[in-house]
Amino acid sequence: MASRSKSKSTMPDFDEVPLLSQPSSDDGVAAALIQKMHSTTEKRRKERDARYLKTYRKETLEINARSTLGFNDCCDEIEKAFADFFMAYAKSEDEIRATWVKIVKAHEPFTVYIREQIAAEIQQEKEREDRQLLGIAYHKKSEESLDRIIESLLKNDLE
Repeated sequence: MASRSKSKSTMPDFDEVPLLSQPSSDDGVAAALIQKMHSTTEKRRKERDARYLKTYRKETLEINARSTLGFNDCCDEIEKAFADFFMAYAKSEDEIRATWVKIVKAHEPFTVYIREQIAAEIQQEKEREDRQLLGIAYHKKSEESLDRIIESLLKNDLE
C-alpha cells in the first residue's frame, strides 16, 4: 500500500475521495464551503435571470412602443382618409342637391304652364260635355217633334 501512495501525486484527486464519508474536523468547513458555493451559484443564477428578464422587459417595452406608434400612425391615416372621403362625399351630395334645385326651378314655369293647361282642358272638356248633352237633348226633342209630325200626317192621310 505504501508503494501505491508513493506513485500517486501529492495532490488529492477529488473524484476518488468520497466527500463527507468519514467524520473529520474539516467536515464543517467543507459543508460550509459547499453551502457557500451552492448559495453563490444560486445567487449568480438569480442575478443572470434577473438581468435576462430586465433586458427582455426593456426590449419588449421598446417593441411595444414602436408597435403602438405604428398602430397609432395607421389609425391616424385611416381617420384622415375617412374624413377626406366623408368631406368629398358631402361635397358631392351638396352638388347633386344644388343640381336638383336648379332642375326644379327650371321646370317650375313649365309646371305652372302644365297645370294651367290641365285646368283649361278640364274646363273645355266640361263645356264640351255640356254642349254634347244639350245637343243630345235637342236631338231627342227634334226626334219627338218629327215623330209627332209623322203621326199627324199619317192620321191626316188615313182620314
